[in-house]
Amino acid sequence: VEYGGMGIRANSVSPGPMGTELMHSWLDTMEGGAAAFAAQVPSGRLGTPEDIAVAAAFLATDEAFFINGVCLPVDGAVSALLASPRPGKPL
Repeated sequence: VEYGGMGIRANSVSPGPMGTELMHSWLDTMEGGAAAFAAQVPSGRLGTPEDIAVAAAFLATDEAFFINGVCLPVDGAVSALLASPRPGKPL
């Protein structure tokens, strides 16, 4: 807020479940593995490094000039799912 008038923006990217080697090794210890976990992500898959890179690159462009002071979730809508209670269904 303090430096926005000078064209300085402060944003962050909040990654969701990523299909990294470490994440896969952890998910492989669970019933159903990565496929069962990814099926619970609204987008239907785990994220990739490219998903994060595209979001960060966009925030660095002039097209994103009016975006300031936000935390951008790049999580396949996991945070939206958690923020949207559905009657009769446990989260």
